[in-house]
Amino acid sequence: MSKFELLLVSLLAMGSTSAMAEGGSERSQAFWKEFRATQERIHGSSNVMAGTSKESITEAEIAQEKLAKG
Repeated sequence: MSKFELLLVSLLAMGSTSAMAEGGSERSQAFWKEFRATQERIHGSSNVMAGTSKESITEAEIAQEKLAKG
């Protein structure tokens, strides 16, 4: 394969790749936005989850202290 043919094949490959990637970043951003919304719907927001876990740890500690005392 001559240098000219190699250059031509490389240019064609790069051209086809860029044509296929058109709008790729927008699709990726839309996917992650939808994914985050879905996860928030399923699991709730991170603030709510953090508050819930702190409350349940506190309740567990109180129960353990009651068992230890009584």
